[in-house]
Amino acid sequence: DSFHVWEWASPVTHRHYILKDKLIEWGNRLVRLEVAVDITEKENVSYETQRKLEIEKTLLECVRILGQEENFSKGVDMVLANLGTFHEADRAYIFEEAVLKDGRRCFNNTHEWCAPGVTAQKENLQNVPFEAVSVWLKHFARNQNIAINDIEHIREERPLEYSILKPQGIHSLICVPIRFEGGMGFIGLDNPARNQNDFSLLESLVFFVSNERNKRNVANRLWEMSFSDSLTGLNNRNSYIQEL
Repeated sequence: DSFHVWEWASPVTHRHYILKDKLIEWGNRLVRLEVAVDITEKENVSYETQRKLEIEKTLLECVRILGQEENFSKGVDMVLANLGTFHEADRAYIFEEAVLKDGRRCFNNTHEWCAPGVTAQKENLQNVPFEAVSVWLKHFARNQNIAINDIEHIREERPLEYSILKPQGIHSLICVPIRFEGGMGFIGLDNPARNQNDFSLLESLVFFVSNERNKRNVANRLWEMSFSDSLTGLNNRNSYIQEL
């Protein structure tokens, strides 16, 4: 005299249901009566809400780290760990623009986080020529992001880019541009298994990371102006008093 209520995600219809089962008499035997209510749209809304809450929680934690960690480089590494874990990626990293002695521009991998069992690539990704990511730079100039769902698709069209990505075990990636004082760069994820085409967390982090770095650069310059002589470079009276 009661219903058994349960939920089911059908692999056949790819829909979500609430099911209500009950035994009823049918002629001379008991049969199961089942009523299915399609709740797919409700589940999708619930999932999207939960995803947004997780993004917000991760972002707030990253902002807290950047604000409280005295060592900026260490703070960025911790932020990348949160980012990579959220997206279930193999690697999370930051590349920054640099200029070689001969005047050529390049990118250096300055920060890196790797998932357990993933080989670090930071040491191998120094002085990466601009030509290797020329397509990316065109998108970045238009404030567009990069998403490669399968690097085999760029094998013929962008061989230099492919030759750098393939040996790293990369089969997909997402990147967003980041701008610092005096240069630019990008934040990226290799092989994200979750939220593969969602840039919302990356785009939010770009603002906070670049803003925190610029803020600390200003603070360092103010410190230098307060405690050193601009003509000689020697420490001034303020520095002497502080030492005392």
